[in-house]
Amino acid sequence: MLNSNIYASLIVTEFPRRRASKLREKLISDRQRFEHLFLEIVEELPLEKSVDRSYWRLALLGMLAWTYVWYRPTGDPPAVVAKTLIDLLKKRTAA
Repeated sequence: MLNSNIYASLIVTEFPRRRASKLREKLISDRQRFEHLFLEIVEELPLEKSVDRSYWRLALLGMLAWTYVWYRPTGDPPAVVAKTLIDLLKKRTAA
């Protein structure tokens, strides 16, 4: 995502709008497999019991999907960006 991958930006911005039904079905199938992988990964994480894993997973996917928009190679290196985003997801706000 951070290497200006045209495929990634196309999938994030166009998926699956205005596509022929056969291609749309393929893209949806691919997305479902991808999301299932993240579902399995998040289920294995040592999160607090009070954390809603569905929302946590969606937040992670959303952050990853938009990095191609805001990330600049002149900024923090990818490892710092990844650690910062994960740290944000690990923090709990006081109720």
